[in-house]
Formats: sequence, structure tokens, C-alpha cells
Amino acid sequence: MGDYPGMDKFQGTIMHTHDLKRVDMFKNKRVLVVGVGCSGLDAAVEISNISSQVYLSSKNGTWILPRIGPYGLPFDYATLRRFAVAIQTLMGFKVLSWYLETFFINNKFNHSLYNLKPVYHALSKDPAINDILPTKLITGSVVMRKDIKCFTEKGVIFENETQVTEVDAVIMATGYQWQFPFLEEGVLSVEDGRIDLYKCVFPPHLKHTTLAFIGFVLPFGPGFPIGEMQCRWAALVLSGHCKLPSKEIRMEDSKKRHEENRKRYAPSNKLSIRVDYIQYMDEIATEIGCKPNFWKLLFTDMKLFKALVFGPSLPYQYRLDGPHKWDGARNAILTSGERVRYPLSESLEKTQEKYGYLLTPGALRKHKKMFKHAAKRKSIIRLVACMLPSRCKHSVKSRHFCIFH
Repeated sequence: MGDYPGMDKFQGTIMHTHDLKRVDMFKNKRVLVVGVGCSGLDAAVEISNISSQVYLSSKNGTWILPRIGPYGLPFDYATLRRFAVAIQTLMGFKVLSWYLETFFINNKFNHSLYNLKPVYHALSKDPAINDILPTKLITGSVVMRKDIKCFTEKGVIFENETQVTEVDAVIMATGYQWQFPFLEEGVLSVEDGRIDLYKCVFPPHLKHTTLAFIGFVLPFGPGFPIGEMQCRWAALVLSGHCKLPSKEIRMEDSKKRHEENRKRYAPSNKLSIRVDYIQYMDEIATEIGCKPNFWKLLFTDMKLFKALVFGPSLPYQYRLDGPHKWDGARNAILTSGERVRYPLSESLEKTQEKYGYLLTPGALRKHKKMFKHAAKRKSIIRLVACMLPSRCKHSVKSRHFCIFH
């Protein structure tokens, strides 16, 4: 939690977003949210629905990305492409950052106009994700303010201001510190933003490679596919099917990653674990032995090659070859666009006809006889949430389910 002058004098409530479970306590209250990370923006937006006023305090600003990207597609689905990595390699990340800022971010939401533009480039720090904040700012239910200068009994004074802004509650969205009290001292070193982990997974200095950190990364992209890849790699290492390089090589790799990140990213205590999604996934895939062979695909499967290079970067590509190979990976890659479009653009009947019975909770009663009949035939009915890509053929709202039999 942040430390500001006069915090002990404040007569209202001060809490961290970690402890924020419900927002009804802030009904008709004046609330200040400190910090513009994802949790801070979510808190400000949710509380503004019932509070009398929300202030959002930012020290350095931030880049805000929408969940919905070009042409109405999910932002990561529309923008994470291999050809963009090639552009970044050829032209540098600053040029790609400028392109992203100009044509994707500021084109929809001018950060300078709303006093949110940071001093660093869009690819120099993890952005915040929020679709609703611009609407809240333009309607005045959320008001941007500078960093806090000091607290008073009834409120705060912001930087470059002299008057007290009265608030009833302050919510600190100021991040957290890394601590591992369950580990023996010396197992993992954290110093000045540097965390020694070989490829963000294995402590490099340990004699035995029997400890792995899963999901301990900050990617420019989805985190769950990275966690899955790390689990695959860790399982192979622990089972003896994949060997790590020597201790010296692991330590040198960890040091090199930190130095490269220090040159690119804005200063923070999370430098060592910042990664580019596609490049990092390829790193781990190389260790596993499941990275796609693009030269081979160029001459043997042009359709798949184009999908991998110019289409969305999907984790199925790391199931085409190597350990844990999946025969359905190619088809899953080539038909991903269909699975994204059908629930959005086709009627309910057509979606059911193509993929199965699409049911809402209210529609379960309508198909009650069908379920009983299926049970008599001892059919196996799989009820799975449609958001799970491993079993379902499309994605729909969270309360819809798909039944295959």
C-alpha cells in the first residue's frame, strides 16, 4: 500500500484492492482510487455505478487497451500475428509502438486529452485493459487527478493543487511486493527488479532442477497459454525427458534477459519477467521440441503456413509436432475464425444445427424429455461450458452451455 504524508490523519476508509470484494459499501460515497493498473481501472468503473463521485489518481499515466480490437474481434486475436513480430525485428519496437499508439490506441481514446498519456512507449510497459473507462471519463462519473501530495482529515490534496478534495474512502491499487515466505532463503533472489529465473521458470543456481515457477511472467498477450507451455516444459524436465543446460548457461541467460529488458522497458520491479508473447512461446517450444517448422510448411502446406504467419497466434500451433502432438491442431487453427464468428453473426438455430444443442439455463426445461431419453439409452452426455476451447466448437456468453451426445 502506498505511503503518503498525513495518511494517519484521514478519517475515512483506506483499503487495498486486494481486499475489495463488494462495492455496495460505497453507495452515494465519494471515492478515490489510487493507481491505473487493471485492478485500479476495474475498481473505479465498478464503484462509479453506485457512488456519488469517483476520482482516479495517476502518477505517470498508462496506456489503455480495449478488449475489442479491429473489426470487432478480440484485441489479442486481431493483433498478435507473426508478421508483426517480423516488422518489430526489422524496424524496432519503438516504430511498432508508434504504430500501435497512433492507429489502435489513440484512434479510439486520445490519452493526452484525458491526461492519461504516459512518458513511455506502448510496448515499454504492460498496458491496462478496460473498455468502459472512456465512457466514465467523458460523462464525469470518473474524474482524473494527478498523484496525491498529502492527506487531510477529510480528503486529499493532489499535486499542482492547493484545495482539499473531500473523499469518504480511498482504495489503493498500487500493486504488490514479491515475497516467498514458504521458500528457504536463497532459493530465489529478488533485487532491484531482477529475478533470477532461467526463461522465467527455473532458478538457475540450484543444483537440482526440481523447482519450477509457472505463470510468473508479464506477457504482451494471454497468460494462460504461456502457463500451459511452461507446465509442459516443466513436466518434461522433471520426468527426465528434457534436460536443461549447465548452471553457467542458465545464469548467463537470466542475466542477459534482464539487461535486454532494462534497455527496452520502463523502470519497474518487474523487469526480469516481461516477455513478448510469440517470442517467448517460441523459446519454450524450442526447449520442448514442438515449435512449428515454418520452412517445411512453406513447401508442404501453404494454407497452414499463411494461417500461422498472417493469422492469429493460437496455442494450437505448438501441438502440430513434437511431444503432446494433437491430430486436431491443424483443423483447429484453420477453423478458428468460424468459431469466433458463428455465435456472433448467425442465428441460434443455425449455431445449434452446426455445433450441437446450444442451451441457456431457461431452455434446459424445454429439452428435459430429450435428456431422459438419452439417459435411458445410456448415452454419454457431456455438458461443458462453451468458453472451454478444448471441448467446444464456439464461444458464447458465459451462461450458455453446449451439449454433445
